[in-house]
Amino acid sequence: MTPRFPTIIEESGSREPYRAKWWRANIARMTALELADATGYSLQVIYLMERGITSEGKLIRPWAWRRYKMACGGVEYRLLHGHDFDWRLGADAPAGMPRADAQVP
Repeated sequence: MTPRFPTIIEESGSREPYRAKWWRANIARMTALELADATGYSLQVIYLMERGITSEGKLIRPWAWRRYKMACGGVEYRLLHGHDFDWRLGADAPAGMPRADAQVP
């Protein structure tokens, strides 16, 4: 009988790692290497985030999850809009918000 390894959720005690891996595979449809290239995180960090632990075996802290989510959000923006985020808002800006042709400081 082969040894049973803990699942992602059992190992980290959180659903975040599972969701991160699911998003990468099913929404972004990227390999870990492609996501690493797109976010600037190393391949090792992508794997660790998807396991929910640091290289020392500690749980990923909330601030690290927030940074990782923001990086993945930037990747999703690029996938949805075909370009990277720009500080100037485009034509689809909400009413009352400055547009791209407004003066930007």
